[in-house]
Amino acid sequence: MSPFEIDSTPDTVHLRLNFEVTIEQTHALHTALTTALTPPRPLVVDPAALTRIDAAALQVMLAAARAAPRAELTAPSSVWTTALQRHGITDPFVQS
Repeated sequence: MSPFEIDSTPDTVHLRLNFEVTIEQTHALHTALTTALTPPRPLVVDPAALTRIDAAALQVMLAAARAAPRAELTAPSSVWTTALQRHGITDPFVQS
């Protein structure tokens, strides 16, 4: 299984984060999100299967949240929350 899966519709971009999303995947994640968010659409992220995310991957996710007209998480994730807290980042995603 890929560390991330993107499903784009005309109205929304859905991103599922799987297992570890680290610097090794940031280029592919950035490219995929940039393509999916052109034109800009709401971004819905599912971090439920996330086991680890590093600072580089967080940067890509934060940039995507800024590029999207709306960004939300489908469910709370302790891995996501802990990573943001560790880096002193305010979560830009709305909890749905």
